[in-house]
Amino acid sequence: MKTYFHYIITIVVILLVPVIPFLLFGERLESFVTEQLLTNQRFESPLWVGGAAIVLLAVDILLPIPSSVVCTLAGSVIGVVAGTAVCWVGLNISAWLGYWLASKLGWRFVQRMTDETSRDQVQTTINNWSWLTLAGLRPIPILAEASILLAGCYQLEKSVFWPPVLIGNLVVAVSFVGLGKLSAEQGWFAMALPISICIPLALLFTWWLVWSAKKS
Repeated sequence: MKTYFHYIITIVVILLVPVIPFLLFGERLESFVTEQLLTNQRFESPLWVGGAAIVLLAVDILLPIPSSVVCTLAGSVIGVVAGTAVCWVGLNISAWLGYWLASKLGWRFVQRMTDETSRDQVQTTINNWSWLTLAGLRPIPILAEASILLAGCYQLEKSVFWPPVLIGNLVVAVSFVGLGKLSAEQGWFAMALPISICIPLALLFTWWLVWSAKKS
């Protein structure tokens, strides 16, 4: 029972890392980033848009950056190929940063909170479900970051970690960049931004409904 309790506490703490910044200033930061990208004249330049996309997506693991909005805007300005490339790079830098920080800092916390048997069981579970958790959760806010941190905290092998992350990030980048490019060409870009916000939130809500149904 004690081991199980410590395991639950560990998971809760990992989840709080992306949740707390999101609750504290997620809405304000999202509004600020969106406004700057839309109104700042510098972001009419493809070079500025590409650089900003990489930087914003890279820090998404630590700050509640609206990654779907960033990818959509990138696609509308610099196109599908370049937009996908820069967004994919930014998303992967974010994943690397989260995994690295969690493996360095979170691993010590996990060692203190759980015993070796419990850690082995969790590591086995993460290994078995790596594609579902790491690739499947890429477009879902909070859970995407939490899955990266969890993998780092339990030091998931990089050969298991990177394939689903790279492919999942590519799918996310292509999807939202394509949305941005299509909306710009068709003249309904104003609708694309709300859509890019609603899609991840809808996925998060759907995941919560499924999880709640399984718990009941």
